[in-house]
Amino acid sequence: MSFEKFEIEGHPVRWFLELPSTNTYLKEHPELLDEAGQVVVTSHQTAGRGRRGRLYWSLPGKNLTFSLVLHPECPQAQLTLYALWSGIAVVRSLEVLGVAPRLKWPNDVLIGNRKVCGILAESVWTKQGNRPALILGIGINVLGQPQEFPAELWSMITTVAASGAKEVTPETLLPQVLQALDAVDRQFREQGMATLREEWLQRSGMLGNAVRFEQQEGWKTGVVAGIGPEGALLLELTSGEVISHISGDVEWTNKEE
Repeated sequence: MSFEKFEIEGHPVRWFLELPSTNTYLKEHPELLDEAGQVVVTSHQTAGRGRRGRLYWSLPGKNLTFSLVLHPECPQAQLTLYALWSGIAVVRSLEVLGVAPRLKWPNDVLIGNRKVCGILAESVWTKQGNRPALILGIGINVLGQPQEFPAELWSMITTVAASGAKEVTPETLLPQVLQALDAVDRQFREQGMATLREEWLQRSGMLGNAVRFEQQEGWKTGVVAGIGPEGALLLELTSGEVISHISGDVEWTNKEE
């Protein structure tokens, strides 16, 4: 597979016309994992994956689909926080385009109630450095209209352009997102999680709101009480007990269509 090779914002970049998955490409080329900041991008991702193995749809030439290699210095249990902090970086990047995105736990960015971006963080082990690395996969619907996706997704997704942003392309958006990702990574390393956790909660609008959440025994309801030290969603039940929700879908109970 041929690719263009260059640098953006100090990051070495490999840009492919088409790939099944940028995360998978990095795992299949472990030598790239030794270089923090390595980026793999594709103009068309044909077999992208989301959280819990779900399929990620990509429109050829209209989505920004890329993966970034990080070498975090936090405890391994906190690596999951990077999915949250990456959402902050995407929101910061989109806000300057005149749209109003918000965050949804754990790894989605919405405009209105429709998904515009998904994030998949995967922990791996480097080949030469013998240390953990993080592959951060990000897919942003940049151009086109929801009707260009499969019909079952029309009411669930949107694009940056369809939400009112002007003069944006995957190529122009990538440097902005990388710059924002570098900023949140530096903020986490230097300041810890407190300010980022506060920003995430503010940008999600979830704190204090009632939600439905999925567990093995079915759907339950609770009120969002915060974010735990390893990224779990803290939920207060009707009994007053606060639990840590680690996996499973979460939905607003008062969602407006």
